[in-house]
Amino acid sequence: MLHKTELIIICQNVILFQVHFINAEALIHLLRTEGVELNDEPVAPQDTSKRPKGYVPKKPEEMADWIAYREWIKDINQESVNSFLRATAIGK
Repeated sequence: MLHKTELIIICQNVILFQVHFINAEALIHLLRTEGVELNDEPVAPQDTSKRPKGYVPKKPEEMADWIAYREWIKDINQESVNSFLRATAIGK
């Protein structure tokens, strides 16, 4: 029979497992709302607006906003994977 302290530790671990797993799922949902699947890179949107002749569009890699967005998506991807790994480690 388990001691009361052991039961409390088991319950805490179950809760921590669930929190990390739910966090990972929520992050994946956020990625999907951004049109990105887990571990995929975001695709730069196409500029379909009309521009004057001779206009040379910037490459996404040169745009600070795109770089920040891409890094944010990468961070969400990594945090989701880390949450699943933490949940797995706790659940063992």
